Amino acid sequence: LLCDLKKDAMITDGYAAYVPIIEKLQMTHQKCVFHKIMNQRTPVWKTTNKLERQLKSKKDKLEKTVEKIQQLENQSKGQKSGRISLKDKKRRKNKDKLKKKKQEKRQLKKDIKKIEKQLAEFEYYNNKISEIFDYNTVKDAKREFNRLYNQLDFLPEEVAKFVKNLKKDFDKTINHIKRKDIPKTNNLLEGFFKITFPKKYKRRFRTEKGVKNYLR
Repeated sequence: LLCDLKKDAMITDGYAAYVPIIEKLQMTHQKCVFHKIMNQRTPVWKTTNKLERQLKSKKDKLEKTVEKIQQLENQSKGQKSGRISLKDKKRRKNKDKLKKKKQEKRQLKKDIKKIEKQLAEFEYYNNKISEIFDYNTVKDAKREFNRLYNQLDFLPEEVAKFVKNLKKDFDKTINHIKRKDIPKTNNLLEGFFKITFPKKYKRRFRTEKGVKNYLR
């Protein structure tokens, strides 16, 4: 099929079945950057979605706690300051409640700050990974990747796992930098098939036999 077409490079989503074809035809292999980034983002999103739910819950609790503190403080207005009599059980009870709520407020603020820091960290590394594939030279891309790789022990677990795996085929994800005629993604081709072909036809093009049967 398409014997006269020059087969110089192939962009793939990382599917292993493409590798022997690329090697046999001695083509340049560019692994789709979009698919790579999605592989990195998916476990991160799972974690950040959970963190965002926790953050919302903490903020809601903080708001209610602040309201409760205000109510308790309003109840104490106009009362004598100083030591509370042992017989004044109502004031003592309110004081204990107020103390407890203020402790809760401090803890909630600490928890919120911690979660926001974690979310910011994930956002930072997401951007750092994306930037690697946007450099104009291979030297710059490798330098930035190596910086991340050298920090493996300090990266969030989800990010560290991706960076470690990326090292195995990093060169195949930056061929678009080496050669400007190679796109960094196969999105245009995938978009063409998604728009122009119904699902039943797409399946036919997955194998050589399917293509030949379609062309008869």
